[in-house]
Amino acid sequence: MIRTIGYFALVAFLYWLIIRWWLRRARRKNTIGIFHLYCSSGGGGERVLWHLVKILLEKYPKYTIYIYTQKELHQDSLQILLKARNLFKIDLLADDRALERLEFVPLSLSPWIEAKKYPFLTLLFQNLISVIVAFQAAYNIVPEVYFETIGFTFTLPVFKLAGSRIATYIHYPTISSDMIHNVETTTHASYNNRQVFVRFPLLRQLKLVYYKLLVFLYGYAGRSADTVMVNSSWTQKHIESLWSCKAVVVYPPCDVDSFKALPLERFEERLSSKVGQSNLNIISIAQFRPEKNHQMQIEAFDMFMNRVKHSNDSQLTLYGGCRGAEDQKLVEYLRDLINRLDLSSRVSLVVNASFEELLDGLHEADVAIHTMVNEHFGIVMLEFMAAGLITIAHNSGGPKADIIDDQKNGFLCDDINDFAEKLALISKMSFQERQTIRKNAIEKSEKFSNARFESSITKELDAIMIS
Repeated sequence: MIRTIGYFALVAFLYWLIIRWWLRRARRKNTIGIFHLYCSSGGGGERVLWHLVKILLEKYPKYTIYIYTQKELHQDSLQILLKARNLFKIDLLADDRALERLEFVPLSLSPWIEAKKYPFLTLLFQNLISVIVAFQAAYNIVPEVYFETIGFTFTLPVFKLAGSRIATYIHYPTISSDMIHNVETTTHASYNNRQVFVRFPLLRQLKLVYYKLLVFLYGYAGRSADTVMVNSSWTQKHIESLWSCKAVVVYPPCDVDSFKALPLERFEERLSSKVGQSNLNIISIAQFRPEKNHQMQIEAFDMFMNRVKHSNDSQLTLYGGCRGAEDQKLVEYLRDLINRLDLSSRVSLVVNASFEELLDGLHEADVAIHTMVNEHFGIVMLEFMAAGLITIAHNSGGPKADIIDDQKNGFLCDDINDFAEKLALISKMSFQERQTIRKNAIEKSEKFSNARFESSITKELDAIMIS
């Protein structure tokens, strides 16, 4: 038995040496690989991606950039770059020479990384499959420098094995102490903790063991990185604890200037034409995903409307992007909820809006709402604040740690009742009280910008690109 185990261990070691030798032999000089399967989406992660690509193209002209993408891109490369220009005002099409140094590498195995394929042990299966997808990525291109920007940390050891220098930008930890605490203490189901785990203590204990195994594997994979960047002090705290490493906070890019261009005086001009100061025009901007908790926004708005009868002309508009069929199902569910609550004349959903449409929505709004628990940072909240909106967000994650100073430049809420109460409070505030919060919000947003992101991330890039 011992001899058999020794034999298999020796064979595995020899295979490891062969794979390592082959990968390192295949590594290409002056190349950068970026693992971002959903590069054609329009969320905050893609904003960081395209700003990063722009900086790399400008500052390191000898390097070619390869973006590992999903099997079938929803648009061709030109459409993707046009979308980046329209959504994020990042124009990569202006320089033909830069475009010659940017290529997309579709990965045929990428569909197997989708969460919907694994109804149980989702995180474990996703991350294990990501290792296989990473080997396929390395088979196509082994870059000199490898960037992981989408959260698949288990890909890092593969490229470390290949001899690439490794950098990662973490938007949120795959597993965190907050998730473990939620399983240990929660008394109700949530999007990542089903009712069955709440009802049966044995299953809850098994899930805790599963999470702790993930924590161990996640930390091991993360320690493969040479440079670790995170988007907020909340994320930094978790990553440093999980990975036992030094993580540098690089706040994500925020185009505050575009939103500050919306004049604060518009609220004063609107006073005479509005039907009562208590009526609110509320906006939400978030991708249509379960964790964004759009349902709470709609239900909190319904509670607010029932409590403040003289606010019956208030409006709620939810803007968001859809990545695929699952997100579209959520949109249909939300539309059904709106009809069941008889709010169809007061609540609107706008899917895949352009940047100009978002600006128009921000121009018309008074208040912004964001209900995700443990939002890792919250670029959109800075955009709300730069536009002079009174912003209310969940009392957790990045909004609590880095962005909103409660009752000074916005409001933090603990639950659905709190969100409804804060909406009611804002509806009763005087115009001057609102303007004070708006001015404070604009001042806070000025601490974050595209220029700050560029200067911060360039310092970290120089360390890994020149080493």
